[in-house]
Amino acid sequence: MSIFDELGIPREEIAAQRKAERQMIRAAVGPDNSRLIKQCERSRKKKDVTRANGRRGATPQTKNQSLAPKMTPGQVERRMVKCGKPTCKCSRGELHGPYYYHRTWSGEAHQRRYIKLVDVAETARACENYRQAQTRLRVGVAEYKQLLSQVRELFRSLPV
Repeated sequence: MSIFDELGIPREEIAAQRKAERQMIRAAVGPDNSRLIKQCERSRKKKDVTRANGRRGATPQTKNQSLAPKMTPGQVERRMVKCGKPTCKCSRGELHGPYYYHRTWSGEAHQRRYIKLVDVAETARACENYRQAQTRLRVGVAEYKQLLSQVRELFRSLPV
């Protein structure tokens, strides 16, 4: 059983997503540049193997992980920011932005990480996937506890 089956994601959806990615690449480079399209697909495959590429704090990613739905705790936050320069328009109240941040928390500590505009939708989807998975886990745990209590009741009712 694969992770997609456990999470209830149909394989057709994954294939459709890959097809859409290929079509997006073709649309970006044009129909006449088939050699460039193949080159882009090859470079994308290389990036799937090790996504870290020397970035600090990044973890290597295997090919199978790239197929899994992206999940991350937290939420996407939209903020208007003030730069702090005394002569800037933001000192008069016209703030810069909007800028998007991925906000997470552990205990009482909140963390905020800047998200590029092109990655906002993907990060928001990953946060939503995480919330849905957590909901399914909570439901599963509740069902497990209920079944466990029923089994205990059956054992108590058996004659010794």
